[in-house]
Amino acid sequence: MRKILFALASLALLASSSPAQQLDTTNLKTFTGVIDDKTRTRGGPPLWTFAKITVVSEKGEKLDCYLMSTTTFVYADGTTHEAEPPVSGKHVELKYATITGGSPPLEGANAAVSLKYLD
Repeated sequence: MRKILFALASLALLASSSPAQQLDTTNLKTFTGVIDDKTRTRGGPPLWTFAKITVVSEKGEKLDCYLMSTTTFVYADGTTHEAEPPVSGKHVELKYATITGGSPPLEGANAAVSLKYLD
């Protein structure tokens, strides 16, 4: 019984010592381009990432960005959805922020607040 209590106390200490991941949505950035690549991810709380995409602009600039369960997807007809799989080859506008707190690979990475399909 003591071993179980010790293990639980150790886990609680570890969990409380790592900062929580969060997004600074006060300074959103915008990036427009075509979805070039997508990879499934298995993120955990509190951000729950489910995919990482690479978007390439007309100038050839690339942006890697995580999609989260809270990312809003806006379609050309104006309808919105959450947690949709991204569509490769589509022209999009991303509104994104930087992830703060936590640990790599998410610390300092970009996360989409919204993804708008332009075509």
